[in-house]
Parts: sequence; C-alpha cells; structure tokens
Amino acid sequence: MNKHGQVLVTFVIMVPLILLLISVLIELSLISYNKHHLYSLTKTIIASCIDNPNKNDIINLYNKNGVNDEINVNLEEGIEIFFNHKIEGFFKKEYDIKIDIVGKKSGDKIIYTKGSRNE
Repeated sequence: MNKHGQVLVTFVIMVPLILLLISVLIELSLISYNKHHLYSLTKTIIASCIDNPNKNDIINLYNKNGVNDEINVNLEEGIEIFFNHKIEGFFKKEYDIKIDIVGKKSGDKIIYTKGSRNE
C-alpha cells in the first residue's frame, strides 16, 4: 500500500502547530528580554545617581535610553523608581511591564529590593 498520503496529512496538521509553538516562544522571549533590559537599566540608573539623587536627572537618563514613559521617582528612602512600560506583541496588542525597584546605599554597596507598590 502507498502511505505517502498519510505522511502528507500528518505534515499538514503538524506544521501550523509547530509554527504556533515557535511564535509563542518568540513572544515570551521578547517580553522576557524587555523586562530584563528595563530592570538592568533601572539598576544602572540608580547606581549612577545614588550619591546625588535628582528626579530630573533620573528621568533624563531614561529618556536618553529610549524609555519615554511616565516615570515616578521617590527619593525619601534611597531611590525608588516605578513605572509601567508597554511593548507590542504578536498575539496580544500590548504587554505591560511593571518596574518597581528601590536602591539604598549601605556602606559602599547598593542594595536593590523590590518596591512596595501593589499595582
């Protein structure tokens, strides 16, 4: 018997599923990369401004790095930076990445903790 037709049907069924799986992996990788990039950028900005914190300097550093969101800065206990960043996806129109990091200087070290916002 000729079984080439069965392989063709299996191939036609499996290709869309494999393409869907690959596109979901790309989407999750894109979200993860952007979140890591924003956390890293925030920690770098906190480290550069910890000795002389100024809200305008912090916001300008974000703007220079292409982040033009509404950035909230709290300088009461260390530097707390929190904002929501939106990225475009393939499946969903937008994804929200919430950044909320507090940086406090302890001796020569900077201690980073997750902020206290429950949004």
